Amino acid sequence: MDRHVYLGENEHLHTEKQVKKICDDIIRDYRSGRISYKKAMDRLVEMENLIIPRTKALEAKGASESYVEMSKLKLERMHSQKEGRFMRRR
Repeated sequence: MDRHVYLGENEHLHTEKQVKKICDDIIRDYRSGRISYKKAMDRLVEMENLIIPRTKALEAKGASESYVEMSKLKLERMHSQKEGRFMRRR
């Protein structure tokens, strides 16, 4: 069972701050090697899916969506740089 829990038992996003913290935690876990690129990207996509249905509950839906998108781009850049370094070593 996966032990990397970001939302805990309360699976509701109420503030933009919660969204940012979770996205930053996912990026941190990828950077430290705890989770793979695929798992990190899957979790960011899941964050997007959690934001969309909770429009009324989430205070700043637009800003949160853009932060998740920005986190996905950051993850893609980190992954491509990592892959690029690996390819140059050969």
